[in-house]
Amino acid sequence: MINFVKFDDSKHKQHFIDLNIEFLSWIVEETKQRYNIDIPSSIGITAREYVEGSYDDYTKSFEKDGIFYLLEIDDIIVGMGGLRRLDKDSCEIKRMYIRPSYRGSGFGKLLFYKLIEYGKNLGYSVVRLESSKFMTTAHHIYRSNGFKECEQFPGAETPEVTKAYSIYMEKRL
Repeated sequence: MINFVKFDDSKHKQHFIDLNIEFLSWIVEETKQRYNIDIPSSIGITAREYVEGSYDDYTKSFEKDGIFYLLEIDDIIVGMGGLRRLDKDSCEIKRMYIRPSYRGSGFGKLLFYKLIEYGKNLGYSVVRLESSKFMTTAHHIYRSNGFKECEQFPGAETPEVTKAYSIYMEKRL
């Protein structure tokens, strides 16, 4: 059974931290292998330090006019994704991640659709996202759902060292 579990700090803090460390560590490793960029050395902080240090501010960014879901399959947390407000008209999809052993079954796509629908229901007219260039499967899903490439937008989380390897996209709702 598939469940979209709304993040609750009192219940899900460790799941949130673990998934975010896993997600960012994956990005760090892929960036190192593909582009020979050592993100932790470049920015002076590890994925774990970043997640733990930004936890309070990051989770608060979803509380007002946004949401963060943990994706649960048969009582196992297998992924995550969030939607946060950028400004009165636009929102951003953040931290879409499905654990590798659960990829290819459409779970990420279901979560993506759920987040877009949530943004529509909140009255946003534009949804934006940022993605690493190596995430080609995700880009296909985004493009097939009407997302177009755009310039980097205010509020994007990209470290300076990886901007050349990032894609920014948006869609009018």
